[in-house]
Amino acid sequence: MKTTSCLSALLIGAMALTGTLAQALEVTNVTARQRWPWNNLVDIDFTVLTNGTEATTGFALDIGGSFSNGAKKVVATTFTTATEVSAGTNRVTWNLGADYPGMRMSDLALTVTASPEQTYLVIDLSGGSSAASYPYRYTATPPNLASDACRTDELWLRRVPAGAFTMGSPSGEIGKTTNETQHAVTLTTGFYLGVFEVTQKQWYNVTGQKPSYYNNADCWATRPVENISFNDIRGSASGTNWPASGAVDASSFVGKLRARTGLNALDLPTDAQWEYACRAGTTTSLNSGINIASTGSDANLSVLARYKFSGGYLNNGTVQPAQGVGDTNATAKVGSYLPNAWGLYDLHGNVWERCLDWFTGSLGTSAVTDPVGPAFSVWGRTNRGGGCWDNAEYCRSAMRLPSASSSVHPRQGLRLAVGQP
Repeated sequence: MKTTSCLSALLIGAMALTGTLAQALEVTNVTARQRWPWNNLVDIDFTVLTNGTEATTGFALDIGGSFSNGAKKVVATTFTTATEVSAGTNRVTWNLGADYPGMRMSDLALTVTASPEQTYLVIDLSGGSSAASYPYRYTATPPNLASDACRTDELWLRRVPAGAFTMGSPSGEIGKTTNETQHAVTLTTGFYLGVFEVTQKQWYNVTGQKPSYYNNADCWATRPVENISFNDIRGSASGTNWPASGAVDASSFVGKLRARTGLNALDLPTDAQWEYACRAGTTTSLNSGINIASTGSDANLSVLARYKFSGGYLNNGTVQPAQGVGDTNATAKVGSYLPNAWGLYDLHGNVWERCLDWFTGSLGTSAVTDPVGPAFSVWGRTNRGGGCWDNAEYCRSAMRLPSASSSVHPRQGLRLAVGQP
């Protein structure tokens, strides 16, 4: 690992840049230069070295850092060039003025990290619950939705870049609740999030168990797993200690996945990670860039989600489906509706998705960085996204509800992440 100080002191001040080692890659010869005359753009040049075992293209780039006085963390999110880089010499252009209006760099330390992780992380679960290990790979090719392997014997996660967004809902949003106060959130590191909700077959491959209520023999495998608790996912001992500790019980779903993959950062997403990934740059109540127009049945939601009025209930939303119903009612086969801009499916509806955070009735209005939620809450853990029995207002991007760590329900499932704050 090598460090290069920027020589353009007149324009950049005492800006230091560091190339960091990640997954056997080395970033060297890092320099940054503000455009002159100043137009808010910064050109960052660097070289990516490999050890000969990685591919030469498709590396993911993260740029972050802090001011030398520690008063403010920095994460670069707005670029005028692509941030998927190759082995060798690269240049990316950061729109500093868009991320931090009015800021001029002084005593700013940046870190440039290039890692071989590409757009998707794929875990092979085909060995089943008796497998000693689950191999995994990285790829730039999206899942083949025509084959159910991506929903059953493989677990697909997509890389979500570091960034900043406004969490919560604006005043006047239809369905808004008091626990959705808007505030600025910065996530300083990228992470991977499940392309789909975890399915019943994926849960079975890891645990050997079939806990779900909607378990029709003809379509159970590709429906989301439900009727599982937070304690089933992380454990009822060590697994309850978030955010003081990221540890999980070895016998839990996540514990078994960590042991068999070696991915120790595999877990549920935080509340903030979930909403950031759900929104994918949108500020509306739906991640399609459109607001719901009704708290009940809404045509804009029907193309995105299995909810009460798109099959979740029968007879126009008046009859709860029976346990053995096919997947045209109740929960749907994952990936049946339109994805968001980052290619993530079913973040609206289908099943409520559990997050790591204890639930809080007030998110506050202050800006936060990498939030992990309160130390404890009598309300239980945070759930996101709405479920197949719910009205449109419960399926909004900002909607949050609590449930006890031990509770189970046919509308409660999960989506996995790799990369904690």
